[in-house]
Amino acid sequence: MSNVKTGSVKEALLRPISVLLLAAAGWSLSAAPGLAVNSEAIKDDTYENLGEGQFESVALSSDGFVRPAFAREQLGESGTPIIWDAVTEAGGTVLAATGHEGRLVRILDETTSETVAQVAEPELTSLLRLQDGTVLAAAAPSGHIYRLAKDDTLTTYAAVEAKFIWRMVEGPNGDVFVATGAEGKLFRLRPSGATADVREIHDFKSANLLDLWIDRDGLMGQAGALYIGGQDPGWLYRYLPEADQVEVVFNPRAEEIRAVRPYARGLALAVNTERAPTPQAMNLTMRMAGAPPAGPAPGAPQMPGDVSQALAEALSPARQPDYGTPRSEVVLLQRDGFSRTLWNAPERPIHDLAVSPDGEGVLAAAGGNGRLFEVRDDGEYAIVADLRDDYIVRLAESGEQLLMTTARNGTVWAIHDGAAADAAYISRPLDAGALVRWGHLYWHGEIPAGQSVRVMTRLGNDGDPESDLWGAWSEAREVSPGQALELPGGPARFLQYKVQFGKPGRGGESARMDYVEVFYIEPNAAPRITQLTVTPAGGQQPGRPSQPPQRPGQPPQPPQPGGPGGSGMPPGQAQPSAGGVEERSNAMTINIQWQAEDPNEDTLRYHLYYRAADEAEWKLIDDELDVNQLAIGVGGIADGRYRFKVRATDQFDNPPGEGLLAEEISDEIVIDNTRPEFENLQAEVDGLKATITFRLRDELSLISSVKVDIDNGDSYPLLPVDGMADELSEEYRFVTPALDPGEHVATFNATDREGNTQVRKIIFNVRR
Repeated sequence: MSNVKTGSVKEALLRPISVLLLAAAGWSLSAAPGLAVNSEAIKDDTYENLGEGQFESVALSSDGFVRPAFAREQLGESGTPIIWDAVTEAGGTVLAATGHEGRLVRILDETTSETVAQVAEPELTSLLRLQDGTVLAAAAPSGHIYRLAKDDTLTTYAAVEAKFIWRMVEGPNGDVFVATGAEGKLFRLRPSGATADVREIHDFKSANLLDLWIDRDGLMGQAGALYIGGQDPGWLYRYLPEADQVEVVFNPRAEEIRAVRPYARGLALAVNTERAPTPQAMNLTMRMAGAPPAGPAPGAPQMPGDVSQALAEALSPARQPDYGTPRSEVVLLQRDGFSRTLWNAPERPIHDLAVSPDGEGVLAAAGGNGRLFEVRDDGEYAIVADLRDDYIVRLAESGEQLLMTTARNGTVWAIHDGAAADAAYISRPLDAGALVRWGHLYWHGEIPAGQSVRVMTRLGNDGDPESDLWGAWSEAREVSPGQALELPGGPARFLQYKVQFGKPGRGGESARMDYVEVFYIEPNAAPRITQLTVTPAGGQQPGRPSQPPQRPGQPPQPPQPGGPGGSGMPPGQAQPSAGGVEERSNAMTINIQWQAEDPNEDTLRYHLYYRAADEAEWKLIDDELDVNQLAIGVGGIADGRYRFKVRATDQFDNPPGEGLLAEEISDEIVIDNTRPEFENLQAEVDGLKATITFRLRDELSLISSVKVDIDNGDSYPLLPVDGMADELSEEYRFVTPALDPGEHVATFNATDREGNTQVRKIIFNVRR
């Protein structure tokens, strides 16, 4: 640049300049040699986050605490897709009513089961152990009730006019009450030798009667009363045997009352409500068999076609009541007849209820993920079991045991009082978002005297917790509250931890985990320049945007210099002055804009350079920029073709020598401060007209417009002789209209594509 003194490039460039401060990019992050300065942390402390982990005999409370849960043991598998119901036999074995093969299965131990009997119907939906030790088994969709004698002989005990038998209960005098669907009938069986006499007690408004409970001791005020939970509508009925009277005692405007259990001086009711009862009624009932709401998922138990069809026909009432917002809740119906909501379930529906082994809460099997919740009288709740692959179908209080039956794998579990001795919690994969170096883990909680808590960790890059592509678990290390455990360094994106709770102490107190916090540090990653544009401040360059395109989520850009509201030099308008002296219209200012981001959210600084096409080295404009736009004057720069380079660095947010760079070079732009030149401007007069010819030449830019006026009158555009201005040198020819005799002046105004304007005139005479 011949007109710029050595050593004063920056000064010459910036002298006529206005710098516009845009929002200095607050972007972020890292990727190569060194490590970022600040460590990051993941804190596992909420019910939502902890609830994504795996539960091995631990409970997660709604306020985010993890502790050992009730002890439970898997008694065995039935070898069938679903266990609808189970009872404990006199010898301690468990008898299971299964589907979808109509098998009555005895669970002998964790690995052994045997088929005691098989019936013609596909479903055995309910079991009842009678006072004499025999067991009744209800079949669907036939309405047959079979009796299993002590010697395992199976006989038909009774048949009721119903397709589905959902519950049976034995009264004090040996009568058996049977709740059925899908016509909502209640039957009484009275023993008569080897069979039973059947009496239909009442035809209810509800389509299905789902649960029964006998108030033997007068808890709700009337000893011997039978309470019945209905579906569609979800009403609670009371039947008084002595008066042979049925009445509705609770109408919660619900689709169904799935379960009825005595609790806290009242009745705990499982209330499920759906907005569209016709299809949902069938789905909810089918979910008792483990099918998900919208139909069976891969691996889910498939209900036989005849049963599914029978349900579809039976649960499609003509009316379409609106039960309100879909919800599942445990409602406590008090002795005085008033109710209060004890718990709104976070997962729907509630399949069954039972009283906690310690009598202090209600257990609720809810949702499709095999979760068992414990609800306390104050509304606090906890996940106390998470079977994941199974649906919990039934909570059967049988003898001294509380049995839990499942669908998909057809298992039976026993739940006991007292905390589990082998409780463990496995976290969800904690995701750092990139390959990182892991630092320390802090475990926070309470550990009673005489107990212990151990922690194991593992690293991996597969976010699937069930994957076998993780690293090995570390050795279990005993921790104390707030103690720092060093983690395997990595690099790895995911970390998973496992907390093992020791056996509860003599006082019965168990340890409790409040939260876990893990720290990591990311390797520094190079910044990235996502956009670089160079445009004139006074207008749009052909083929180039006057303002960089806006990215999704990017705030609107402020006005640009030279535009409306801008602070740059406005574009001039070429005007011929007296005697043909011209004023330039070139804006003489260009805007350089860029966008950059840093993966580590480091603060970025920018260096700006330029270089002409015929130069070998980059020249520095500024190396202390913390903004992402610069407007520079180019009036003092030699004409030519130039490129600009932006370099972004995160060195100020990283240790010395560990900062990283990113560079971007602009497209080539033309800096043209020179006006087009007129050559051979001449006029030949012929009569009353004149023919004016000339050539226009520009060293760098094409001609964008040429205008002519005669005697300062209206101006008209001119095109080159070849009809297109697409060369640096163009020939023009203009024939005037017929003019009056005398002196005339033709003025030509030529502007190139960089806005440089040249004005020339020619004087000629027209003779008579």
